[in-house]
Amino acid sequence: MKSLKKIIYSFGYLGFVPKCPGTFGTLGGVVIWVFVAGNIFWHGIACLIVLFFGLWSVNEAVKIYHHQDPQVVVIDEVMGFLVASFAIGFSWQTLMATFILFRVFDIIKPFPCRDIEALRSPWGIILDDVMAGFYANISVRALIYFWNIS
Repeated sequence: MKSLKKIIYSFGYLGFVPKCPGTFGTLGGVVIWVFVAGNIFWHGIACLIVLFFGLWSVNEAVKIYHHQDPQVVVIDEVMGFLVASFAIGFSWQTLMATFILFRVFDIIKPFPCRDIEALRSPWGIILDDVMAGFYANISVRALIYFWNIS
């Protein structure tokens, strides 16, 4: 069971990439988006599945690594990117904008992301990335509206 949780919280071991594991975890979200883009139902189902398995698995990583949000946990980045890309049409421009904006918001953690991250629970680990994804989603929508990227 522990090895299954490890596969899940590291999203197929992407969290063990030595440099920038969060960025590689976000690429896991990109792969899912490629399959569900344009279908809100399946995108929503993907979000629920990732959320469920993320919440189920991250406690294991916290116990193993003795850290509230270990770097190897990247399922939260997958979840955040799925929120960032929710109901956004897939194109190379929207992919790049969504990816970059999500990573920026995930790294700088604008209010209330840092406060959410401080929650000492699986919810805190995942929901700060969900909030960063929300900010990225709104920002991409603004780019689509004002600069007609698509």
